[in-house]
This record gives sequence, C-alpha cells and structure tokens, in this order.
Amino acid sequence: SQETVKVILDASTRILSREGFQKLNTNRISEVAGVGIGSIYQFFKNKESILSELFIQALDRNLEHFLAEMEKVPPENRDLKPIITALIDSVFENFEKRGFI
Repeated sequence: SQETVKVILDASTRILSREGFQKLNTNRISEVAGVGIGSIYQFFKNKESILSELFIQALDRNLEHFLAEMEKVPPENRDLKPIITALIDSVFENFEKRGFI
C-alpha cells in the first residue's frame, strides 16, 4: 500500500512537470501510474488531496533545511514569522519552477 501511494504521487509529479496542472486528473494519474482508478480512490479522496500530499512532502523536505539554518541563529534572534513565511514561499517557488502552479 505504501508502494502504491508512492507510485501515485510519483506519477502525479511527472504529469505536473511534463504536462502541467491542467492535465492532472485521476484518470491520467491512473494511466501514468499503471494502477486502477479504484486504487487511487482507496488512498486519496480526489486530485486535490494528492496535491495536498505533494505539498506536505515538499514542506517536510524544506523544513529540514530551514531547521538546520535556524539552529545557526542564536535563540534570542529567532523570529519564527519570517522563517515560516520564507519556508512557505520557498515551497511555492519550487512548485512554480516545476510548473505545478
């Protein structure tokens, strides 16, 4: 089941990168992933929930980097608002570069 989710997310990423957001739908994901449409709906409610998972994974990857950078800043100089804003901006920039949004 974890492998199926990974295949679905990988296929979604490929579609977004190569064909753009307009071409992303569960039928296309099923075709590219090589899984039945029922398998997609077993793990995801709709394409928006797939996009949400991709966004969360991107946030997780970026968060590790930002936490490492934040550790370099003395505690008294840490202001979380700009750090969190930069984190979210970075994820959106990454999505834009890849043509996801």
